[in-house]
Amino acid sequence: MFDNLELIILVLGLFYFLVLPILVFRLSSRVKTLERIISGAQQAVAKKAPAQLQATAPEARVIPPYEEQKKTSAAAGTPKKAAAPAQSLEEKVGGHWFQWIGIAALVAALLFFLKWSFDNGLIGPTGRTAIGYIFSAVAIIAGDRLRGRYGVWALAFTGGGALGSFIVTWIGLHTYHLFPEPLAFAIFVLTTAVTCLLAGYYGAIALAAFGIIGAFLTPILAGDVGTTASTLFYILILDLGIFALGHVRQWRVLNTLGFLGTVIYQIIAFSDRGFERPYALAFAVAFTVIYALIPFYYNLLRQQKSEQPDLLILIGNAIFHF
Repeated sequence: MFDNLELIILVLGLFYFLVLPILVFRLSSRVKTLERIISGAQQAVAKKAPAQLQATAPEARVIPPYEEQKKTSAAAGTPKKAAAPAQSLEEKVGGHWFQWIGIAALVAALLFFLKWSFDNGLIGPTGRTAIGYIFSAVAIIAGDRLRGRYGVWALAFTGGGALGSFIVTWIGLHTYHLFPEPLAFAIFVLTTAVTCLLAGYYGAIALAAFGIIGAFLTPILAGDVGTTASTLFYILILDLGIFALGHVRQWRVLNTLGFLGTVIYQIIAFSDRGFERPYALAFAVAFTVIYALIPFYYNLLRQQKSEQPDLLILIGNAIFHF
């Protein structure tokens, strides 16, 4: 069992710290090439435009001499930026390729050293869990640092760090038994909160959806933390958080994702014979009111047109609860 888990961790580490940076670098190079092509085309069009306008509009307005003098002096006072010289092959190899190769070799050596340490018992379960959390934090920080340069592609590091935190917490809880279930539940919730806050800050709806899915999986990953009522109360708070995030960033489709997860947990709660029916009906009423108010809020209060997520929530809410 340990060997399989360690192999999974090794493969994930190689992907997120070795393969993914190389893919991001190659995609960034292609994007820069396209930007240079588009910029050259725009400059060519801008050079042809004055000549075409002069040929097609001979009776255009004559610019007074003093205005022409102003434009000439302004153009002379603003020096043009010198174009950056193209890098030679030697500069590219020395400045970029060797850097990436060196980083990849260092990461690979570190992962193999950790695997050797695990196999020989030099690093115990506590050390392995701590190293997993460190890797997850480094991936999230790397995603934030690389976001300005690589854009949305850098969010793969952020999502990988969040996924690593979920995996490490699950292994530490169910395999190594390092902490109790309530603490693991709190770590899952904290990871979800950080992921959704970063998604709102970055404006990345895919990262937000990933965090919401992790939030709905938290009660399952944490095990028997509380009662069915406490689980539904957690889902109720989660639904309110999803609505707030969707309101701030105008991501109305997230409410549909929250509704689907809520329906699944309500089905599980209704199948629990030990769960008292008055509590089940009270939660059903609360969820009905929340997902009835969401379309009302967007369509009537904010005067926004109906979208497919609103219609799915409206129809699904009526069919499931009534």
